[in-house]
Amino acid sequence: MARSQVLLCACPDLKVEVQDLAQRLTQAGLKIQVSPPLCTPAGLQEQGARLQAEPGEWLVAACGPAQHQGLFQRLAGEEILPVVNLLEEDHLESAVAAIP
Repeated sequence: MARSQVLLCACPDLKVEVQDLAQRLTQAGLKIQVSPPLCTPAGLQEQGARLQAEPGEWLVAACGPAQHQGLFQRLAGEEILPVVNLLEEDHLESAVAAIP
């Protein structure tokens, strides 16, 4: 199943402005949901149930698996939840290009 939405984590450690990235991805035709940092209680509360209920619908753009080993997978349950590591992206253009 193709991922139809991107969950964009508003991680304070990202080097790109999350709102600018969300705007560019929306202009490119993607459906974007900006979330509080997913590793925080607010982020988990807001998005945890959504990811568990619809894991096949989401691509997560956030810190990579090395940063939060297993967190995103626990949220998704048994289904594989793809995660794009935005911590590696230094510029808006490279962050946009990292989202498939």
